[in-house]
Amino acid sequence: MSESIENMRVIAILGMTTKPTYVGLKIIKQNTTLNLLVNSGDNLIDPAEIILQRAHISTLIDKETAMTGGPVDKTNQRNLAFNIMISDRKKNMAVVQAAADVLNNPELAADYIIRNGYEIKQRVGSHSIPDISVVNKPNVPGTLVATSKSPGRNINFSIDWMYSVDNGATWIMWHSTPVVKTEIPNFATGARVIIRRRFIIGSNAPEGWVQSAPITVL
Repeated sequence: MSESIENMRVIAILGMTTKPTYVGLKIIKQNTTLNLLVNSGDNLIDPAEIILQRAHISTLIDKETAMTGGPVDKTNQRNLAFNIMISDRKKNMAVVQAAADVLNNPELAADYIIRNGYEIKQRVGSHSIPDISVVNKPNVPGTLVATSKSPGRNINFSIDWMYSVDNGATWIMWHSTPVVKTEIPNFATGARVIIRRRFIIGSNAPEGWVQSAPITVL
């Protein structure tokens, strides 16, 4: 039976919460997304709109910097500027999603969304969904946290971890761990990283590699 259209569709996500927390990291991410939109070659957002949105970011930076001391209404002013940035991000994402949907090819759509600065919720239905997730560590720029599903209870295992910063062309070995989570530091801000892992269960030969979706480093 063929996959349903909904299962085949690749969904873009904001890649950040819409609450005014970790504002500095979210500013970095929005700047990175605008840079990717400009440099992707897809020309999705009008240059004048990009300039306006960069001005919105500058305003938010000013409001965030002014939060220390001063009138009590500074939080409201910062939050208003933050909401404008989030609105810009949502608006751009809708354009990216619409353009990706037209491709009618899940793999091309995933690459399209990622190269224009957004993350994806799910990949093509005909491929297994990776059982490894990767997030930016809050308040620690350049550090990623990778978490894998466990192979099961009461199983003696270790995990080999590797990462790639060139879309999987080359892989760099990280540590082996006896747990399902690892932190990898010292990535450059804006780098696009894929992390993969493989189980070694008991004295058996290593299992196959399972990789994450790409993530942009904050």
